[in-house]
Amino acid sequence: FIFEDGGSLLVQRESTIAEQHHRLMLAPAGFARALYKRGYKYLFFTGNSQSEDSTIGLVHLIASLPKNEQPKSVAYATVENIACTAVTRGFQDHTKDMGMKSVLDVTYPPNVNDATPIIENIKQKSPDMVFQTGLGNDTVLFVRAAKQQGLNPSIMAVGYVAAALPNFVATVGDAANLTVYGTGWEPEVKKAT
Repeated sequence: FIFEDGGSLLVQRESTIAEQHHRLMLAPAGFARALYKRGYKYLFFTGNSQSEDSTIGLVHLIASLPKNEQPKSVAYATVENIACTAVTRGFQDHTKDMGMKSVLDVTYPPNVNDATPIIENIKQKSPDMVFQTGLGNDTVLFVRAAKQQGLNPSIMAVGYVAAALPNFVATVGDAANLTVYGTGWEPEVKKAT
């Protein structure tokens, strides 16, 4: 069997080979639901939640806010990656009945080296919430550019990959203030007794 601990992009490629050779493939980090809708018989997801459901906590947080404090508009910026686009789609599906108007929905290439144009575009739309889904470097660029350009929405949700990395806050410094992100595990959180 094959155990692929890489993300959805790797699983997307390698599962086709596993399927062709009739090899069981276990994918704990292949989070995108689309991977499992292709009719493959040998690919199995063994992770804790699929990409589309990874923002349930954020959805519940927003829903718990008083109606007058819930965001009315949201701008989306998503790196072009099967798992990241699935995270954004999942959030959009989970919040479709919450009355948040999408004022921008952009997908950018994974090799972006300057997020300033994306931030400027978002800033022009003046959303109550910004929802960015990216990987490592692009999220760092995004958060730094947001700070430099003075982008201050009521809710800034970023990463869902990069922001869960141990060095994210140290890397972006105070630009991380007032940002939220989802993570499946935090080493600082102790088991409740």
